[in-house]
Amino acid sequence: DLAPAAAVAAPRPTRRSVESVRTTERLMEVLDEAKSAQEQLDSEGFDAELVASFGQGARHPVARAVAYINTLNASNIYEVILALPFSH
Repeated sequence: DLAPAAAVAAPRPTRRSVESVRTTERLMEVLDEAKSAQEQLDSEGFDAELVASFGQGARHPVARAVAYINTLNASNIYEVILALPFSH
């Protein structure tokens, strides 16, 4: 006796709002800044341990990007991530 399967609700993106477009653009800027800062650190021979030794004000570029992503609200983050170009 097989019971019918329960309906599965998959999250679907809604229409893009002005907020999600702006947030996507800002996230792209943050990721670009982190990438260029990381490349600069690599070219100058800095590593994560050396950046940490600079003090509490200095954060690794990737940590700054993650900190921005943590500020996104739950209702907007799905659309923002979907709207990112593949290069990011």
